[in-house]
Amino acid sequence: MARSTATLLAQLERFLPPGYAPYRPVLAGLAAMMREAEIAGDSAKASGTLAGAVAEWLDLHAHGHGIRRALDESDAQLAGRIQNPEDQVTRAAILSAADRILVPYTDVAAVMIEGWEYSHLDIDFWLDFSPLNTQKAFVLIVPLIGDAVVGDSYFDSDYADNETYAGEGIQHPVYGVILREVQRIRAAGVKWWLLIDTRVAESDKTFADNDYYDDSYAVP
Repeated sequence: MARSTATLLAQLERFLPPGYAPYRPVLAGLAAMMREAEIAGDSAKASGTLAGAVAEWLDLHAHGHGIRRALDESDAQLAGRIQNPEDQVTRAAILSAADRILVPYTDVAAVMIEGWEYSHLDIDFWLDFSPLNTQKAFVLIVPLIGDAVVGDSYFDSDYADNETYAGEGIQHPVYGVILREVQRIRAAGVKWWLLIDTRVAESDKTFADNDYYDDSYAVP
């Protein structure tokens, strides 16, 4: 929605020193021009192809933006999602997505470490003798939900379906949901790993607070 001239003028004046006060009439003219531009943008948006699309044609538009209609989602709701794309790709977006999935099971937030590869991941150390690199890669660390799986687990971007190898036992299904969601919103070409920290059970309500510093992790 186009902002008013007064609102735009106030925004302009926020970034100018007090000495510009005598030029307020000129600034008001600029604000009025900016309002006309926003009105034109609103008009273009309202008259675009998307505005007239309904049903399967709107679904086709959504598919082009990587969006699928949710169960019982109306045309208006779907069009709104297309016009206001969700936050993706960024560190904040990925962590937020993981936390939303974890909320029903734990209040422990996910942790992300970027720029590492082939670390020695045993019970004692994180990133010991591991090469930090400039490749686009990250590890997403989440707490243990349910019972620990016996044996080695293997979770990366290539194993995000029902055939995920998780050693012996049954891994909690929440991890499959996280894998699929992060795979969907991560940037193309970015490698990543999902790591379950078995020392941080839901009942502990802690992620070893003092262990995280300067984007590295070590057991004291």
